Amino acid sequence: MRYTDLIAQVCIVLGKYDEARKYILEVYPIEIDEPGKFAEMYFGNTTILAMLDILEENYDKAHKKIQSAKIGLKKQYFIFLDSLLRVVEQAYYFKVKDYEFSDSLYQKNIKFYQYHENEGLDTLVGAHRIIAAYAKQEFDKKPLSEKCKEFQYELDKGDYAFIGHFIKKLV
Repeated sequence: MRYTDLIAQVCIVLGKYDEARKYILEVYPIEIDEPGKFAEMYFGNTTILAMLDILEENYDKAHKKIQSAKIGLKKQYFIFLDSLLRVVEQAYYFKVKDYEFSDSLYQKNIKFYQYHENEGLDTLVGAHRIIAAYAKQEFDKKPLSEKCKEFQYELDKGDYAFIGHFIKKLV
């Protein structure tokens, strides 16, 4: 039911997080507090729920959902959902102020994208760079570079608008 994903993504862009969660949970039997087999089976939606948890500062719940989604991804692989999960996981560690681990994920993710450079994921590289720049900004107290602003602009339009909104709400 792909339409559920799209409705949830539009709700995220509009800042209607409760509605996004409601649409997903009406269609998919994902456990909210203790993600398990259904969270693994519907790992793309579980990743979006983790995104919502991060936005609402429910970090323990987000972490559980990220772990369940990672298990599901091992069972059934989709490159876009892998990429989305990588963005959400890096954002999670940024938000819990584990900047060192967030940066190690950034380094790992850049290598992943270099390996998959012909698969149309270029815009998502920008997502990782923006999160890394925000972490660096925490230390340097400098504004984002023009290049990061360009990445943010690319994320804010089209298919990735929900990711762009998510990243903007991290700071």
